[in-house]
Amino acid sequence: MVALFTLLLLTIGGFLIVSFFLRDEDLVFKLAFGHIVGTVIFSFTVFLMAHLFGLSSLTVYGGLIAFGLFILFLPLILPSRESALQIFRKEFRENSELKSFSNILFYGFLMILMYFFFRRAVFQTNQGIFTGAAHNLGDLPLHLGIIYSFTDGNNFPPENPSFAGTVLTYPFMVDFVTACLMKLGNGLVETILIQNLFLILSLVLLLDYFVFKLTDNRLAGKFAILILLFCGGLGFLEFFKDYWQDGRSLTEFVWNLQKDYTIRNEGLRWGNALTTLFITQRSLLFGFPLTLGILTYLWRLFSSEKDEKFAHRTAIFFGLIAGTLAMIHVHSLLVLFLVCAVLFWFGLKRWKEWILFGLAVSLIAIPQLVFLMSGSAVNTKNFVGWHFGWDKGDENFFVFWFVNLGIFIPLLLISLFLTAKKKDMKKLIFYVPFALWFLIANMIKLAPWEWDNIKVLIYWFTGSLPFVAWLLARIFESGRLSMKLIAFVCMISLTLAGALDVWRTASEQINYDVFSKDAVSIAEMIKQKTEPDALFLNAPTYNSAVVLSGRRSLMRYTGHLHSYGIDYEAREKDVEKIYKGGAAADALIAKYKIDYVMISPEEYANLSTINEDYFQKFPLIAQVGAYRVYKVR
Repeated sequence: MVALFTLLLLTIGGFLIVSFFLRDEDLVFKLAFGHIVGTVIFSFTVFLMAHLFGLSSLTVYGGLIAFGLFILFLPLILPSRESALQIFRKEFRENSELKSFSNILFYGFLMILMYFFFRRAVFQTNQGIFTGAAHNLGDLPLHLGIIYSFTDGNNFPPENPSFAGTVLTYPFMVDFVTACLMKLGNGLVETILIQNLFLILSLVLLLDYFVFKLTDNRLAGKFAILILLFCGGLGFLEFFKDYWQDGRSLTEFVWNLQKDYTIRNEGLRWGNALTTLFITQRSLLFGFPLTLGILTYLWRLFSSEKDEKFAHRTAIFFGLIAGTLAMIHVHSLLVLFLVCAVLFWFGLKRWKEWILFGLAVSLIAIPQLVFLMSGSAVNTKNFVGWHFGWDKGDENFFVFWFVNLGIFIPLLLISLFLTAKKKDMKKLIFYVPFALWFLIANMIKLAPWEWDNIKVLIYWFTGSLPFVAWLLARIFESGRLSMKLIAFVCMISLTLAGALDVWRTASEQINYDVFSKDAVSIAEMIKQKTEPDALFLNAPTYNSAVVLSGRRSLMRYTGHLHSYGIDYEAREKDVEKIYKGGAAADALIAKYKIDYVMISPEEYANLSTINEDYFQKFPLIAQVGAYRVYKVR
């Protein structure tokens, strides 16, 4: 409950801050974006304090106090006639959308579903730590390793716990927030669940508002939410085929789904936003709503030609907040860069605000990027290269995209045509940078693993949502039953495959054992018997027990390291040599200054040779079942 109370305080504080800069924006936007802003300011404050004093409950409480003082003094810095609380009371009384029964029903049902979905991100029993998300098996240990490196490894300045001796370049702020909440006495599972629910609620509210501002249609916002959360392409056709061949009743078949219907090794690669992105890539779950709030402001800046009160300070505020994306989700910052570059040339009437926004972004983002790249092991040559068709493999380009997104692109093209016919040029120009990202992501590989282009493609998809959702809303609202039926069939086509995958997760049909109970126990012993900055040798796998201890590893999962663009091959060979023992092992242990060696079922499963006799000469400091830790230095 401490985590819940803390996040509510950050939401209230963030609302007050946003209200100082956007007085006339909708209450829902200020609350949803306020949570993100409050979390950003709080996390960066504590992050700076942790470099000086380490991360502890006192540091976190100090950050909360500093955050509160900032809010108290803000009215003195930015005087205004009306207080934010007065505006809140006034808007709450007048905001019929906020209090409408249909909205309460829609978001109430959605958040109940999100609760059952996100509680499967990580859960713990007396048998160990599990995940109930099909694509979270590798990502969960990555995030847990970062979280525990902050809570138990005193990892400041942040070092990559998966590749010791190098800077942590992975966007880690969402995991740092988790660590802060855990320092207040919250458990891991509870903290991640509550944090995820706050973030997904902010995300859907901000998406609803973003689409409404572009389309002036409330129903379009709701359609956009459903399409984003349950997107999935034509995989539902395979579902019907499997059901027909299975022979069981529909109810029994749906309660025992054996595979995903939005993603597979070939053909279907888009996946579903919830099951392949928001539950696995926690940095995107934080960066996405932050970016939506910035995009809403950029549309306001671009579409309005009139001078606004406090416009300059608002531009600086949003620029400063946008700059924090460098450590929250750098791909989102990259997306905003192209959006701003395009819109700037078509919005020169308010050039001062664009310049102020850009300078504010640079003021915050550039020092972060310098900080992250200094001492980094990332080889930038691994990130960019020509690669046509994203992840289509040998598939025909047009067939690939139709299979993966179904009728989404045809609906988008129809909507763009109708928008052009209405000569609504501002909306078309606003869409240009999103369309460019689709072209770029289909021509250039922006990460070592080409599928990671999804991190910018999801923004093309989001930028397209207002057009598709507006078209479907117009069809549905036409008044004719046949047109309502067409809109309904289109929505089912766009969301059924994704809904099946979300259902498979939320209904507890997936249970992956990530860390055994012995792994959890040995990790607790490591925390008690080793130094926080100790360096461990373990197998290069994702689920080493060392992850849960917060200690650094010489090397962990090669899949993660490859996706970072890290050249790990030489170190991987050295790991093999050490486990083989002998004089070469002695020299390499000294070279890397390894403190402890883990020998467990993971080492035997992932290494070709383990000479355990060699390690008998070292003190055995911890043992639980088949897990053993030797002190080698």
